Amino acid sequence: MKIEKLTYSNGSVYEGETVNEIPHGKGKMKYANGKTEKGYWKRNGERRTKKVFLDWENYYEIAEALNILYPKRSPVAISDSELIELVTALPDFDGEKQPPSDIYLSFIANKWILVRDGGRTSTINDSPFV
Repeated sequence: MKIEKLTYSNGSVYEGETVNEIPHGKGKMKYANGKTEKGYWKRNGERRTKKVFLDWENYYEIAEALNILYPKRSPVAISDSELIELVTALPDFDGEKQPPSDIYLSFIANKWILVRDGGRTSTINDSPFV
């Protein structure tokens, strides 16, 4: 995540953590009407008053966390059950113990490989359902 100031066409301004120029993480939104909200933002536009917790849909953030915690592990050599264990053990993980489908595991592993290699994929198709 990086810190950015985003100005919207309606005059609202967001300052805080972002992912792909979308509010995600700790930040402050000043709306065009003057109202200000501080909190933790999710990429779907939802604002929370406490920290954003990871769930299975946060596959890129999960991949980043796994890469930081396990820099010497090879995502290619990890079984699905091992990957589930690693993900559910993350301190900020607040999802179900099992992913809704194997597609999530595939996306997490692929993102981890890309993060490890210093690359990123296009954000256009950044969903396991596209």
